[in-house]
Amino acid sequence: MEDLKDKARKSIEEKTNRHFSLYASLHEQNILNVPVTKPLMIVVLSGEKEIRGPSRFSCRPGSFLFLPDNCSVHMRNIPGDKPYKCCKVFGSLV
Repeated sequence: MEDLKDKARKSIEEKTNRHFSLYASLHEQNILNVPVTKPLMIVVLSGEKEIRGPSRFSCRPGSFLFLPDNCSVHMRNIPGDKPYKCCKVFGSLV
């Protein structure tokens, strides 16, 4: 997991053309009706992500989830002893 974080950080510093973004949150977030317009893979690096809809599940560090295009989800980003962090991979790479 640390290797993935380091590679992502280096790619951002080098300003290379990339199909991912890093996201962090210090405080818990409850985000409703998030539109997903392209296929999306989310890799949780720290904290926890909770997805709610017809079913409810959560992802912990080292786990990932795929979301299809043309959907809408409710999600919570929950920091633990460290800020919530994830890597989002989108577009044609998914």
